[in-house]
Amino acid sequence: MNVMKVAEMSPEQYGKYVEYHVRYREKHREELAKKSNEYYHENAEKCSAQRKQHYIEHIDEMRERGHAWYRKHKEANPNYGKEQYEKYRKPFPEKMKADRKKYVDTHKEKISEEGDIYKNKVRTEILKHYGGVCACCGETNYAFLSIDHVFCDGNTQRRELGLRGGTRFYNWLKKNGFPSGYRVLCHNCNFTIGHYGFCPHMRESKLIGLNDLYHLRAENKAMKGNAVREGRKRAAERRNGS
Repeated sequence: MNVMKVAEMSPEQYGKYVEYHVRYREKHREELAKKSNEYYHENAEKCSAQRKQHYIEHIDEMRERGHAWYRKHKEANPNYGKEQYEKYRKPFPEKMKADRKKYVDTHKEKISEEGDIYKNKVRTEILKHYGGVCACCGETNYAFLSIDHVFCDGNTQRRELGLRGGTRFYNWLKKNGFPSGYRVLCHNCNFTIGHYGFCPHMRESKLIGLNDLYHLRAENKAMKGNAVREGRKRAAERRNGS
């Protein structure tokens, strides 16, 4: 049946036409699959070029189909992604490396843009979970906010986990169920507390000079030392799994 005849069909006729082909494909599934494979192997380059062209022309639709397929199989088998990786990608590290390099070289701007979007999304989620406001001065603009280690054990923990901070640290917080021992501080308060051991916002008077800050730093050295020791104790407990 040619294209013109299909186009001239009424809705009822077209419905019957589709039903017939569905039944035919179900009845001859193995035979059709065999013929399809034979044709593909005989015309591999042509088929590959056609698939690539079709993917480019319908990229959004194809991506959504791929995501839907993955979600469907992952729900049935939580280890689906790992199994596919072990079967099709891990045995070919050189090919994976070459494919990754080729993709990065041809999609630099896109990767950078998507990376920025992802970083902002994760950072916003983490800040929102821990309150979304500076625990010291009350700043709410997310551009000024950061995550602070309450027990002053940030460096120790980063060395333990092999993290440099930033998005990897935010992902670690999310993966571990947003653990306690962290709070939101603005960059000013975070730096001042880390450098001087105290923040001017913690005093009633906000007119504190540099000399006063150094005095407060010495005054609160013991307090910060206790916090550091507590942080080290918590780090040891994490290492021991307690």
